[in-house]
Amino acid sequence: MKGFGETNKRRNKTTRSNSCSSSHESLINQAFQFHSAGEIDAAEKLYKEILQDGKGYSDSRVISNLAVIYKDSGRIQESLSLYRQAISLSPGFSGLYSNLGNLQRSLGLFDEAETSIRKSIELDPENVSGYSNLGAILLDKGKLSEANFFTRKALKIQPNHASSKANLGAILFEEGKLDEAEIIL
Repeated sequence: MKGFGETNKRRNKTTRSNSCSSSHESLINQAFQFHSAGEIDAAEKLYKEILQDGKGYSDSRVISNLAVIYKDSGRIQESLSLYRQAISLSPGFSGLYSNLGNLQRSLGLFDEAETSIRKSIELDPENVSGYSNLGAILLDKGKLSEANFFTRKALKIQPNHASSKANLGAILFEEGKLDEAEIIL
């Protein structure tokens, strides 16, 4: 009988644990819905509530989405910190490095941005936006040959990628290849 009771106790703990986990996921999904519907204040409030319950601190999705809200509302340093925290929890997720790199680029932190975007590409070698963003960063740094190379790499993967075409046009313009830039654009 003792073994049977132990099994039931374990089942009850598992059921409660799954229920808590399910409730936690439900809150996260609700926050995502608010966020995607443009209800930013409600999403931010719910993300913070999830983080305060202790479980959210181990969920890079919650942290990175809050980082997006902070970035969009001008709380840049908080956003940078949250992206780094999310990366520490999910170091294999290329999108986090990409988002961090784009934010760093917008701040003029080109070396840091390049490092972040290169890590994103390392994790996802078919990352069209990563190659395009790396090309743009290298253009910002005046490294036209490298910028050209990585932007063309993006276009090999996805020939009609609009950002890559625009970047390549800008690179060719900077290289003085106006005829070729005009064809691309």
